[in-house]
Amino acid sequence: MFGTPSITRADERRFALTLADHVLGGGMSSRLFHEIRETRGLAYAVHSFRLPFADAGASAIYVGTTPHQTEDVLKIIREQLARLISEGLTDEELERAKGHVKGSLAIGLEDANSRMNRIGRAELTGLEHLTVDETVRRIEAVTHEDIADVVAEAYAGPYTIGAVGPFTSEDLEEFVA
Repeated sequence: MFGTPSITRADERRFALTLADHVLGGGMSSRLFHEIRETRGLAYAVHSFRLPFADAGASAIYVGTTPHQTEDVLKIIREQLARLISEGLTDEELERAKGHVKGSLAIGLEDANSRMNRIGRAELTGLEHLTVDETVRRIEAVTHEDIADVVAEAYAGPYTIGAVGPFTSEDLEEFVA
């Protein structure tokens, strides 16, 4: 696990971060999945995710790899984060991410349990109750500038690593610096 402090759950930039996170490590077409798994064969499982809480947040990346490939994987993660911060998303990546997130929202409306979980989560966390149309509007409204703003904060560090294996903190120190 590789992580960094991020934005809170009520931060209006959460829609932009959701799109950036999808491009970074949110599926089989993501940058991390493609580079770590498909191109280099360094891991079977790789994905990024957000942990948004009321007063803090975290952005994290999980990779299941072998100890001897850890250094290569961590170098790729740092390279991809630097690339995301410096270059942002391409037009195609942004549009594809918007389509995926809206599609996932639509699929979540197909059963009553998912709809009630969405409403209940908003109620329990104190977030405003957004209609599906309003959520779609906010996703559609995300610009490249919005992405650049949020990734500069959400992926910039300081970094933390949690690893299981024959490691000492000194073995991984260069990747959190």
